Amino acid sequence: EFIYSHFWAKAEHLLFVFYIYDSYVPVKALEYRDFVIEGYYFNQFSNEDQKVLEHDWVLVRNFIRSVPQDKKEQYAELSHMRDLMYLDTAPKWPNPPRFRLKKSVVDAIVQRYFEKKEEETEVLDGIYSYSDIDRHCARVTSQYRGKKAKDIATTLGLNISDKSLSKNLNEQIIVRLFGSDAKKLSKIDLFNKAGIICKTIVLNPKGNRTEDMKLFSVDFDELMYKNVSFEDSSFFDYFNNHQFIVVLFEELKDKAPLSEDLFVGFKRYSFSDDFIDTVVRKAWDDTRDKILNNKLVDVICYDKEGNPKMNKLGTVQSAPNFIKKADNEVFFRGSGKDSSDKSQVVNGIKMLKQYLWLNPKALIEDLKKSNFIE
Repeated sequence: EFIYSHFWAKAEHLLFVFYIYDSYVPVKALEYRDFVIEGYYFNQFSNEDQKVLEHDWVLVRNFIRSVPQDKKEQYAELSHMRDLMYLDTAPKWPNPPRFRLKKSVVDAIVQRYFEKKEEETEVLDGIYSYSDIDRHCARVTSQYRGKKAKDIATTLGLNISDKSLSKNLNEQIIVRLFGSDAKKLSKIDLFNKAGIICKTIVLNPKGNRTEDMKLFSVDFDELMYKNVSFEDSSFFDYFNNHQFIVVLFEELKDKAPLSEDLFVGFKRYSFSDDFIDTVVRKAWDDTRDKILNNKLVDVICYDKEGNPKMNKLGTVQSAPNFIKKADNEVFFRGSGKDSSDKSQVVNGIKMLKQYLWLNPKALIEDLKKSNFIE
């Protein structure tokens, strides 16, 4: 049982030691003595955290018990268990796998230490697993489906005005639908540690998305490091180790105000292994090839007549030849306050700060195939 397990014997009381890994290449254990210690943190999981850890541990235990003694190659499936919230297993079979805490859990602990204060997060009552979240999403979807965003906000006690109707209104609504008074989903303790991300998609009257989905800023230091594998990259971590609460709203007419959008439902979503190994890997490989093999160039943008496009500031529009939306569902796009905000430099090329984006077309199709109310 969990309470008597070897895992809990090690995890119940943990002393974290923070140090600077002052090397761009792997070093032997003996050389760790040269790394600077940044501090120590004694961690004890809360009762709520313990329940989540126990649920994860039991899922792994029950899976192992179900594998016949002569079919141990099935242990390889441990690397693909998507129902674990706080735990993961490594290394991959046939190497003997061990439990490990997910990066998002460790990040929360690190943040708590270096901010020198207890993070102001809220605890959700009765939600300790993804299945609990799924049941809650289905129940709330059934209750509010078809209602306007402004009506749901009013019902939930959100004081809104025309000036406050911004994109974060939808996230505020979702937070309230989970019974929390937090301002962001990341301020809910469980979601923060489990790495659960909230994304809103607004469909136009034809059922298509109104805009692409911004994901995260690109770490070019990582991309330039030759010894980093795809499986150890931030690209892989984001898509493989995060779960998404996808919220669907629908416009009654094109470009309708956010407050008038109808609530379709919200559902937990995770990207498939096949999507990660094809679409995400393609973006990673393409970018690495251009950076490491000097294929990255700044490309001038032209209009339909073949003339260079001009920015409002009178300069010629240009952008690096990173993978584009026309070539892949996961792609690059720059963002800045204006066209002159080219503060990022890669291989000597000045550019806007680069972000990874997603064309959510396939995601929407997956959601339409699934039942929001189960």
